[in-house]
Amino acid sequence: IAGRDAADWAGVFAGEDCCCSIVADLRAALDDAHFRARGLFDHLLESAHGERIAALPVPVAPEFRAAPGTPQRAPALPDDDGAR
Repeated sequence: IAGRDAADWAGVFAGEDCCCSIVADLRAALDDAHFRARGLFDHLLESAHGERIAALPVPVAPEFRAAPGTPQRAPALPDDDGAR
């Protein structure tokens, strides 16, 4: 498998009835048409500075259960002195 690149393998498995996925970076996953159609990355986290990133909806963490598109605040990180 390591002897060929992802594009070669995608061509080999295209149109075949088998389970095969190319492992891509996070940016490719965020842009994947299948994931977008399913709304997989519609949940958002927002930092204290207002930066937003996609978050997988994790059913065991209630803080991620807000409606898709409604950003949730990320937990505050401690300062260098340990204060929040």
